[in-house]
Amino acid sequence: MPRLIDIDVHKPNVLRLLGSLYRSPVDAIKEYVSNTLDRWLELRRAGEPLGPCTVAFRIDRREVVIEGDAPGMTEDEFVDALRRVADSRKQQLGVPQIGRLGIGIFAFNQIGRKATFLSRRSAAGPTCKFVLREDSGKAEQPVAKKSEELPRPGLRIAITELKFDPTRPRGPLAPEKLQRAFAEKFDTYLRRQDLRILVGANGATAEVRPRRITLPRVGEGYRSWPVCHDPARTLTAELYFDPGGRGRVGVRHAGVVVIEDLGAVDAYALPESVFASGFVTGCIDADFLKPLPARTEFDQNQDWLDFVDELAAALGPSVQAEVDELRRQDTLRRFGDVHRKALELARDIFDLEDFRDLELPSGLKKRKAAAPKKGERAGDGEPLKREPAEPPREPGTEPAKGPRFSVVERAFEDGAGRHARFREGFVEINTLNPDYLAEMRGGEAERLGYVAMMIGKQTIAQNDAGGQADDYLEKFLSFFYRLKHKVPRAAGRRPRGRPPAKAQGDLPLA
Repeated sequence: MPRLIDIDVHKPNVLRLLGSLYRSPVDAIKEYVSNTLDRWLELRRAGEPLGPCTVAFRIDRREVVIEGDAPGMTEDEFVDALRRVADSRKQQLGVPQIGRLGIGIFAFNQIGRKATFLSRRSAAGPTCKFVLREDSGKAEQPVAKKSEELPRPGLRIAITELKFDPTRPRGPLAPEKLQRAFAEKFDTYLRRQDLRILVGANGATAEVRPRRITLPRVGEGYRSWPVCHDPARTLTAELYFDPGGRGRVGVRHAGVVVIEDLGAVDAYALPESVFASGFVTGCIDADFLKPLPARTEFDQNQDWLDFVDELAAALGPSVQAEVDELRRQDTLRRFGDVHRKALELARDIFDLEDFRDLELPSGLKKRKAAAPKKGERAGDGEPLKREPAEPPREPGTEPAKGPRFSVVERAFEDGAGRHARFREGFVEINTLNPDYLAEMRGGEAERLGYVAMMIGKQTIAQNDAGGQADDYLEKFLSFFYRLKHKVPRAAGRRPRGRPPAKAQGDLPLA
C-alpha cells in the first residue's frame, strides 16, 4: 500500500484566491445577485408564494451594500454553506441552479477586505450575523445588534475596508458600468420580470432595464436544437443581425451569461466563424454545459466539444447565409442613400454661377429659378426680368434629353488605376482603387464626399470636346487624395482655448 499524505492548505490564502477568480469587480459583485436569485428560485420551486426577486445596491466611498428580499438563510444553513466551500449543497438539489460550487460568498475579496452578512429566513425568525475577513480562515458569528436586525426576511451584505473608491467615474464599479453589466448578465430574468436590480450611487437610484433589441432576427430555426441529435443536450439561439459589425454572441447557462464573446474563445473554428464576425449579436442558451468556478468559461469536456462542433457544422453555415443576405440588402440601402445625397449635393454645387457654362446631364439639370412676382424688383431696384421661355417645338417632337446619371460601385476589369468612368448612363466608381478603399473606411461624410467628387469629375470630363480632360482629372484626383492622406490631421488646428492671432491692421468687430 502506498503511503497517503494529507494535503494541508493555508485557508486565508485559498479563500482570497477563490474570491479573485472573477474577471473583474463587476463579475465578482454580480455573484451576490446570482446567489440571491438562486435562493429565490429554490424557494419558489418549493411552493413558497414569492413576488419578483429584488436586489438593491448602495455604493458610496466607504462601503458597498447589497440587499436582497429573497428569504435569507437560517443560522444552520449559513454555517453549512461555510463548511462546504467548493462542495455546494446546490449540486444535490436536482434543479437547475446558477451557482454550483458555493464560492461566490467570498467574491467580496476583489472589492474589500471585510464583509458583514445579515440574514433572516422568516418573519418569525431572528437575524443572524456573520463576518468574513480577507486575512482570516475563520468566520466570526457575533450577535446582531438591535439596530442591525432586518425588518423582513432577506439578506444584507456590507463590504467595507474597500480596496478602491467605487464612486469614481469610469471606475470598476461605476453605476453606468454596473447597469450595463447587469442588463447583459441577467437579461433573461429581467425580461421575464422575475428579477429587479436597483443601483444607488451619488444620491441617485436607477433600476436596471432589460435591453431593447430592434435588430432583425437570424437563426430562428434554432430555438430548440438538439446537439448531435441528443434531446438531453439542447441549445437555444437568440440571435440578431448587427449591420454595424460590433455585435457579440454570448453563451448563457441557467439564464445568466457565462461567455460574453464567442469570438474571444480559443476553440476550433469559433474565432473565424460568423459568431465572431461582429455582424451577429445575441446569446445561445446551453444549460447542459458545465461552467467552471466563477463562471468565466465552461469545462472543456465532451459536451463542450460537441457544442462547438454543432455551431460550426449546423448553425454556422445557415446563420452565415442569412447574414450575407441581410448585409447585401443593408449595403444596397446604405449606398443608395449615399448616392442620392451625393447626386443632390453635386446638383447644388453645379447650380452655382461658377458652373453655369457646363452642360449637365438631365439627371443633374439645374433647378429652374422661381418666376418673379408682379412688381418684384431686384436688390438694385431694377425690375426683375423673367427667363425667356423655351422655343416652341415642332408638333410631335420631344425635347432633347442628355444621358441621365446613376451611380454604381463595381470592380473595374482593368484593375485599380482609374477612380471612375461614365458608361451607358452610369457613373461607375472603381471599388479597387486605393483612394476609394481609404475613403470608405471613414465616416458617412468621407463616403458622401468621395461619391460626389466622382460625379463632379465625370460631369466636367463630359464637357471636354478634346477627350483628354478625363485623364487629367484622374491624375488630379490621385494627387488630391495622396495629399489628403499625407497631410497630418492636426495641421492647421489651433490649440484649444487660444484665440487666433490677429493680423496686423485687423479691426475689432463692432
